[in-house]
Amino acid sequence: MISLIILNWERPENIKNHILPYLENNYLIDEIIISHGKEKTIFDYQSNTKNIIHRNDSKLNTKFGLSLRFLAALTSKNKMIMFMDDDEIIANKEIETCYGIINSNQHIGIIGKYGRKLYKNQNEYIYNFYNAKGVCDIILTKFMLLKKNLIYDFFYNSIYVEPFQKNAKPFWNGEDIFISLLSIKKYGKQSLLAIPDIQSKKLDEKNISISSWGGHLNFRQLFYNKCLFILKLN
Repeated sequence: MISLIILNWERPENIKNHILPYLENNYLIDEIIISHGKEKTIFDYQSNTKNIIHRNDSKLNTKFGLSLRFLAALTSKNKMIMFMDDDEIIANKEIETCYGIINSNQHIGIIGKYGRKLYKNQNEYIYNFYNAKGVCDIILTKFMLLKKNLIYDFFYNSIYVEPFQKNAKPFWNGEDIFISLLSIKKYGKQSLLAIPDIQSKKLDEKNISISSWGGHLNFRQLFYNKCLFILKLN
């Protein structure tokens, strides 16, 4: 079974009115943990088919940033974790497809929709923001299904890369990069799989985007290469 983790910061109506009602019919997801990152956007939602856990993490937002989703995942009961952003609904049948692939393959650590393939130029890897399919270098947490043991690996190793987060906007921008590289370190280079043909429904984004930060791509490229060096994967 799957534990779904959703961060709630700016678009609570998307989660409450669209995502959660749709997932009521998903038989694989039996636990949904909602990490509320702001007091003003906290809402209540109960379900007859799912165990809904509401976490008031507003006081932890500054300390953990985007890694709040990983902190919430530590409390999950299942060994398979799914992350989903609040601006998109992933089709139930596609969740089932991804689960079938990762659950039956011991060498796949992470599967998702949004993958990134980087190319090497001399001694560094250049970040590519175009969506890729198949085996990738990074799977974005926008939609990610992974094995829970990688969450423990993230926090065990995060102390080594947190100093490089001081210029990140928001804090822990690149959490997907780091956990992707941890998957490669644990399971091998073929452990990240992207299936971009997932039929999803876009929801209102309210013009809120992490990638709108002017230094977003440059930071992620620098962070990727630093993580490679620290994890001895370069």
